[in-house]
Amino acid sequence: MPPRMLPTDVVSAIDAELPWAQNAQVNLNKRGELRFRALEIVPGILRLLDRIPAELLAGLSSEDMRRFVLAETAMREAVERARNSVNSFDWPRLSDNTDCVEALRNVLAKCPDQAPSESSKELTFIQEEAFRATLGVDLGSAERAVPAGEWKTATVLAASVAEALLLWAIQQQSLSDRSAAIRRAPPTEK
Repeated sequence: MPPRMLPTDVVSAIDAELPWAQNAQVNLNKRGELRFRALEIVPGILRLLDRIPAELLAGLSSEDMRRFVLAETAMREAVERARNSVNSFDWPRLSDNTDCVEALRNVLAKCPDQAPSESSKELTFIQEEAFRATLGVDLGSAERAVPAGEWKTATVLAASVAEALLLWAIQQQSLSDRSAAIRRAPPTEK
């Protein structure tokens, strides 16, 4: 399994290799200067895009997802056309004249680097939204670590979720119930 990439990693790669993409309208000359290197850089950027987990793109608005898919497809087509002809690479644009690399960069900049697990939908018994979201992100990270063979990461994260849920359950009990439970507990040996 290829290593996963985070949206911020891809944005950093675009900024490093194609710095004009931060604002293509302002930096048109710089884009033109890199035209000859496009077939060296753009395929790598596209491979990085392929390694972003789908759940990190799932929160995009329908407009941002539309722009992402159109820009990515246009970039792939531009690479293919340039490889199959003697013409040089032409930087593709969306219908609103936005450069496709700039569009991809801007959409990715909106994406989170962590996403809650699908399993977190079952945590609806936790009323506090921020706590539920935090548990969902940790649970999602643990679930993604298993197929990647990252056993230590999966174990530590799953254990932290279990510990947090146990503490939460204890805190749901009244102080008098907790005190009574402590009094009933057998003494520990030293």
